[in-house]
Amino acid sequence: MIELQDIIKTKRELLSRETYSRNPINYSAGMAEDQKDRYIQYLAEQNQELRLTGDAMKLVLEDFMAQMKELKSQMSSMQSKHVDLENRLSEEHKLRKSAERKIKSLQERLDYANQERFGDRRQKIQSKAKTSDSDRRKEKDDYDGTDDTLRTDSVGHVPSQELKEPSGKDRDLSNRPDGYKTMGVAGEATEHPSDLTKVPGRIIERRMVRVFSFRTFLTEECFEMVHYTEPGKKPKWGYFPSEGHPDVVTSFEGTRVTPEFLQAIAYEVYVKNVTFGLLHQWLTDMGMTISKNTLRNWLKKGKTYLDELVCVLKSIALEKDSIVNCDETWCKVRKYDHYKKCYIWVLVNKARKTAIFFYENGSRGRDVLTDFLGDAELKSIEGTVRKRRKSSVR
Repeated sequence: MIELQDIIKTKRELLSRETYSRNPINYSAGMAEDQKDRYIQYLAEQNQELRLTGDAMKLVLEDFMAQMKELKSQMSSMQSKHVDLENRLSEEHKLRKSAERKIKSLQERLDYANQERFGDRRQKIQSKAKTSDSDRRKEKDDYDGTDDTLRTDSVGHVPSQELKEPSGKDRDLSNRPDGYKTMGVAGEATEHPSDLTKVPGRIIERRMVRVFSFRTFLTEECFEMVHYTEPGKKPKWGYFPSEGHPDVVTSFEGTRVTPEFLQAIAYEVYVKNVTFGLLHQWLTDMGMTISKNTLRNWLKKGKTYLDELVCVLKSIALEKDSIVNCDETWCKVRKYDHYKKCYIWVLVNKARKTAIFFYENGSRGRDVLTDFLGDAELKSIEGTVRKRRKSSVR
């Protein structure tokens, strides 16, 4: 209501400005007294009608503004309901997708269980014992005591082995390799000699028996940190390695784990699918005292460093006007009690000597590559040509 009144006031000022420069007209000039009275009466009636019309328009305007206010309140409530419905719809969509995934997973497990329990329907088992018994019964019924009625086709004839005369030709040794690969481990072997003084009798011969062992152990390393100060500077801590010791402190910032140890536990959890309970028990059995939550925090911090490394490698491999090679290959992915054939992608930039492997639910579609490339301005993308098939991206 106030906004419309301001608009009307502004329009009125504009109209008054348009007629301000005009000279006023004297409409009563040269009129008689009775004519002036009639003209005044006419103007009064017109003024009264305009006033009534203005009041009526004002009332209509007030009613219209009240309706507009009510419509605005209804629109706001409808918008809130619409937002609520959209949220509910998105939640329902997520629940439906989750239910579909669970149904698919359960169906796969059920199919696998049925196959393990009942086997393949196409498998047929023929009873050889029943066939042999029926043939033998028929042979007994047909036999009348003569040799002509005696069947011999049911007896398996074994061809007589002819004695081969020894040939004077030598054996062909052209395909024999020059040497054979023997079992061994790279590096020097650890020898454990015997104490000959403990032998109770005469020694006839001695020889080494090779045994292969695999040992996994944990070690604790301590780096001596020195708190020192320089002239005009604040005190700080530093590590100054001695000869024959590591040059830097090999640990991630904020943790007490080396990169090799973090890689080992990440491999156990994300590749071998070992639970945190079994991982914690494994480290405890090797003599380490640590909590499960600490292991989780180490893996989280390692993930942040790995994400930054992947971004750096991606920026290097996808530089502007680069030539990259990209292709996919299949791999086995364990799912419940069986392995599923999936695909993993690899992108190689030979000029920068960088290779990146990426995987998206085992998909082989083009979207996996296009999502990874994004807006990269490459000069060329080349694929690997295989037998009877080319890569899906050229």
